[in-house]
Amino acid sequence: MAAYFQMFPLGSTDAESFQDIDDKMCAHFGVPPDPKWYYKGWYDTIGFALAMGKSWDWMREHYSEGLHPVIEYLETRYRAENWYGR
Repeated sequence: MAAYFQMFPLGSTDAESFQDIDDKMCAHFGVPPDPKWYYKGWYDTIGFALAMGKSWDWMREHYSEGLHPVIEYLETRYRAENWYGR
């Protein structure tokens, strides 16, 4: 069974694309966006955790401190919705 997620800016009912989220995050952290990779691999780590229904606190406990600024950035700006399907 596949796990999916979307991210919504706080206060919005419209999901934001992962690329737009990454571009804003890169601007915030002062790094150029990479055309092939998300900043610090957040989609493959944090995104996977969100798709699995994990909390921000769970991520802080289980992921390296190097990802904590990214977790904080996302937590203070977005909410996630996840679901499972085939």
